[in-house]
Amino acid sequence: MWSREIPVLLIAFGRVEYARQAFEAIKSAKPKKFYFYTNKGRENHPNECERNEMVRALAKEVDWDCNFFTWFRDEPVDMYTSLKGAIDWIFKEEKKAIILEEDCVASLAFFDFAEKMLNKYENDNRVWIISGDNYVEDYNPHNTDYHFSKNTMIYGWASWRERWTKIDWSHSHNIEWIENGVIDASFSTKKQRNFHKKRLRKTHDFIERTKCWDTMFFYTILQENGLCIMPAYNL
Repeated sequence: MWSREIPVLLIAFGRVEYARQAFEAIKSAKPKKFYFYTNKGRENHPNECERNEMVRALAKEVDWDCNFFTWFRDEPVDMYTSLKGAIDWIFKEEKKAIILEEDCVASLAFFDFAEKMLNKYENDNRVWIISGDNYVEDYNPHNTDYHFSKNTMIYGWASWRERWTKIDWSHSHNIEWIENGVIDASFSTKKQRNFHKKRLRKTHDFIERTKCWDTMFFYTILQENGLCIMPAYNL
């Protein structure tokens, strides 16, 4: 059973109809520590500001017993700075955490699963991330509760500070990941290897410019020969 002990971060912005559902799922789980982050709406986009304020108003509905923390930015920043900043924030305060964006609706089973995996694999440096995602229906050849994957899914996930802070944000390394054989060593089929090599070459300038957090995290995990845990069923 979910003990409510793992801190939960909700990252939201302006999609009120989505944020409401994500928030209600967290409210059902009642974490003992709840972090709520939003970027700031841009003043030259009035509808965006209005929606942003509606999302922030969800904070007034935190009615369960918890330590509640908010970071509502006073000035807007680009989405890459915003998302990375939110995750940096919780891992500055917590050793392990569950992260949900506003378009991720988690089941109660997800919170329990994430907690169990975070506690079980905390000292196993092969495991970098716990995902709540499984989009391959009926794929469970060994009839297990979860499996390990080289692919990283971040639509509802959990990890540890120690893993997150290993990312080298100063340089994306994406071409080096190809040249140094990281991609070849990480994937067993030619199709997978070619897909990631093509993707890295195509997005080189984008990754270098934005330091897009999920891409940087994913390829850092590959470089470190890390694994993602995925549940048998989508949570």
